Amino acid sequence: QHPRQRMQQKSTTPNVVTYSILVNLCGKNSQWSRALAQLEDMRQHAIRPNLVTYSALVDALQRGREWKVALGLLNEARSDGLVIDQVTYGAAVAACESGSHWRGALALLEEASSSSSSASSASSSAAA
Repeated sequence: QHPRQRMQQKSTTPNVVTYSILVNLCGKNSQWSRALAQLEDMRQHAIRPNLVTYSALVDALQRGREWKVALGLLNEARSDGLVIDQVTYGAAVAACESGSHWRGALALLEEASSSSSSASSASSSAAA
């Protein structure tokens, strides 16, 4: 039975938090395709994924060695206006490593480093 149907039977209204939990559980059980299905279900019900959702998806895809899809979702998160954090970068780097996509992993590490430097510069300026 689909997780959404179970939630409806229990009168639980799915939201971004419940979907993020489902995506995370799918990933932990090496079911990356089911994790992606949760994303599709979210879209069909006009529930916008957040950074936690994307991070869990990228992690699930890393476990499935689906680095190309993981990088696509990372770009999608950026397009949605989300600021990628170190956890999500780490999951994306791991996805590239699992697929032996070393150039992608190095590019992400550089990007994460520069975004981390920008964030700390901005917070230092704000504190001054």
